Amino acid sequence: MIACEAWQTAAEVYLSTAPLAAALDDVRSELDCLRMASVCYAQHGDSDKAWNAGTRALQGAQARNGESRALSSLPYLGDHLLRMAEAHSAYAAYRVGLDKQLVAW
Repeated sequence: MIACEAWQTAAEVYLSTAPLAAALDDVRSELDCLRMASVCYAQHGDSDKAWNAGTRALQGAQARNGESRALSSLPYLGDHLLRMAEAHSAYAAYRVGLDKQLVAW
């Protein structure tokens, strides 16, 4: 779907698989599902859904220990959310706090 640029469909598939990863207690996969849903929604042009999926992934990372975060794709998620905060005035207010949290982790 990504190769075909079917961004919305890809986002929905990623979003629908996050609960499956959560049910298996697969923290990294759950974060990846939500992160990729966020990226796909952003590519589709739906910033609100992208931001919501990305911040859900961030909240999940917050509940995990440092080792789980260190072995995850959290840096990619952080970069994606920081770019969104820079590009969209609706999320600009979150940039400083997000940056501080990511550095702390």
